[in-house]
Amino acid sequence: MIKVLVLKSDDYQSVYKVLRPVLAAYIEKVAAKKIMLKPNLLSGSDPTKAICTHPEFVSAIVKILEESERTVSVSDNPGVSGYGSSIREAKKAGLLDLIGDRFENPAKSAERVKVNSVYTDSFVVSSNILKSDYLINLPKFKTHSLTLFSGAIKNMFGILVGGEKARAHSIAPTHDEFGELLVDIYNIRPPNLTIMDAIWGMEGAGPSNGRRREIGTIIVSDNGFAIDIVCARMMGIKPEQIPYLKSAIKRGFIDPSSVEIVGDPEPLKNFKLPSTYLKANITGGSFINFVNGFIFENFLKGPARLKLKKESCTKCYVCVRQCPVGAMKKDTNDLPKIDKKLCIGCYCCDELCPEGAWRYSGIMRLIGGNKK
Repeated sequence: MIKVLVLKSDDYQSVYKVLRPVLAAYIEKVAAKKIMLKPNLLSGSDPTKAICTHPEFVSAIVKILEESERTVSVSDNPGVSGYGSSIREAKKAGLLDLIGDRFENPAKSAERVKVNSVYTDSFVVSSNILKSDYLINLPKFKTHSLTLFSGAIKNMFGILVGGEKARAHSIAPTHDEFGELLVDIYNIRPPNLTIMDAIWGMEGAGPSNGRRREIGTIIVSDNGFAIDIVCARMMGIKPEQIPYLKSAIKRGFIDPSSVEIVGDPEPLKNFKLPSTYLKANITGGSFINFVNGFIFENFLKGPARLKLKKESCTKCYVCVRQCPVGAMKKDTNDLPKIDKKLCIGCYCCDELCPEGAWRYSGIMRLIGGNKK
C-alpha cells in the first residue's frame, strides 16, 4: 500500500508546527545532506491569489530541514521563460524575502536528457533539480484548464528549461496527449517526497485565473501519483478523469486501490472545475452526453472559448511571446489576437497573462469559467 498523509492546517502560520514531526520522521531516514525544494512558481503573483506555493509554506519547510542540519536549496522555472525570469518572479512572489540566497536560478545550468516517450526522445532540463541528492516536490492544489488539475505530477513540468515547455505543448497538443507527456516528464526525475500546499487552493479557471478556495489541508506522500488521486476524490471526480492520471493508471505507474489514506480528506462541496471540463461533470443519460460532447467538439474548440478583455490588456505581449505554436498575433490596434487556424487550445495565453485579460466567451463564461 502507498500511504498518503492528510494533515489539517488552517493557516500558513501553523505549517511549521503541523509538519515538523511528520517531516522529521521522513528526513531522519535520509542520508543526503543537500535537499532541493521544487515549489510551484508559475508567476510572481500575490500569495493571497493562491496561484503559487505560498512563500510561508516553503519557508516553514526550509526551517524544519535546516534544523536537521541539512543544506536546503529552492528552485523552479516559472511559466514565463528567460534566463533571469525565475529570480524576478520569485522576488515578486515574496519568496526571496523569506528564503534569501537559498533560491537557485534553474536556468544557470541545463542539460539534455533522454526521455522514454512516444512524443520525443529528449528534453533540456535544469541540472540542479535533475541532479539533486534529495528532491522534495511542493505543488499547489489547483485546477487547470488544460489538464483539469495542477498537482504533484503537473508541478514537475517546471523541470523543463526555457522554450522546452512550449515545445512540449506543441508536440502533445490535446488533453490526453499532454497528460501522457506529463507522466513522461515526471519520470525523468521522480521526487523523493511530495508535500502539497492545499491550505489555500484554487477552483474554476485555474491555474492562474480561478477563485481561491479555503481547504485547510497539507498532503504528504513519497508518491506523487497517489497524492493526486486523493485530490481527485476530494474534488468529487474519478482519478481517470484527470488526463495524466488516466495515462499513469493505464501504463501501470499507479493503482488507485493501492492508495492508503491516513487522515481525513474532506470532500470539497460544490467544487468548481474549469469550464473546459464541463463534460467531466455531466451525469445525465446517453443522449445528454452525446449532445454535450457534440457541442464541445464542434463549436467550442480552443479559440472560440477565449476573448480579450481589451480594457485590461496592457500590451505587454507575454501571450504573443509565450504561445507555443505562434498562434497569437497583433491586430491593427496592436492588441493580441488569436489565429484560430493555428491555436491548439493550450490556454497558455490565459495562464500567463499578468493582468488576467483573457476571458472565456459565450456559454463557457456562463458556466463559471472565469474569475470575474
